[in-house]
Amino acid sequence: MTAVPTTAAAAATSTCPRCNAGNAAMSKFCTSCGSSMTGPAPAMHAPTPHSQPGPQPVAPPRPGINFQRFGMAGGGAAPTSINVSINAADAYEAVMTKVRQDDVEVEREQPASNARFVVNYKDFANTSWMKVKYNGELTVVETAPDQSSVKLSLALNWGSMVPLIISGVAIGILAGMFNYMIMPFMFFIIVGMVAFQIWICTSKIPNKLKDKWQKDLPRVTVTGPAGPSMHSPNVHVPAPAPVTPKPTQPKDTTVAPKVETPEPVDSPTPSTEPAKPSLVDRLKQLNELRQAEAITQEDYDEKKAEILRQL
Repeated sequence: MTAVPTTAAAAATSTCPRCNAGNAAMSKFCTSCGSSMTGPAPAMHAPTPHSQPGPQPVAPPRPGINFQRFGMAGGGAAPTSINVSINAADAYEAVMTKVRQDDVEVEREQPASNARFVVNYKDFANTSWMKVKYNGELTVVETAPDQSSVKLSLALNWGSMVPLIISGVAIGILAGMFNYMIMPFMFFIIVGMVAFQIWICTSKIPNKLKDKWQKDLPRVTVTGPAGPSMHSPNVHVPAPAPVTPKPTQPKDTTVAPKVETPEPVDSPTPSTEPAKPSLVDRLKQLNELRQAEAITQEDYDEKKAEILRQL
């Protein structure tokens, strides 16, 4: 039996370039993975992790008018915040008690923290008895023991302002119809009246209501070297007063002449001897002694005669 050379056995099989499996020499495809035995091995790419999208660039804000700068943010005066020296629950109850005294509809209330309400305001001087509505919000935050911050905001409901504006325009038109002298200026008069009415409803009335509701709250006052707190928006920090040096007077070096004081002279002291009784008193005393039988009748007559001789 003839032995088969090793090289001939090796030539009878071929290795798959992809999975290294043995195949027949004349095979065109691998019996294990199915890859081509004649072409180059396909590149094995490692799986790449899924790339996460990066942060998207934020567009810069568009330029516009900052209404909050003019105190008209949300159609009303800018919110006011004050620091009070009571806890949040007491501050909330004190403000809401004042708010409920007006024509107010409470929409949502979270005691000692937050409340939203609608204010129906009218008077003769500002709104001519026409109702104007404000959307109000109260926020109370406790900043320290027995200290809290109270924030109030009132925003005008522009829909309730329409009847008031229409009445102002009508008054301007009627004034122009009855007075032909102001007819050329009627447009400017109407614009001025409407602008004035808007200023009253967006600034004057909200500030008036907020001042009334916050008037009785005890404000936080800081005393000491540090002065008033810089974090309180309602505390005015006065500028330090200029210190003016006191003028120094020159020292007087002249020697004053010595003045000799005279020695005190002993003044005569008044006599401390008791005053002698008068003759009438002596006669009365003598008569009292006789009546008390302290002396005899003869002694009485003798002393009496002696006294009478001194007259």
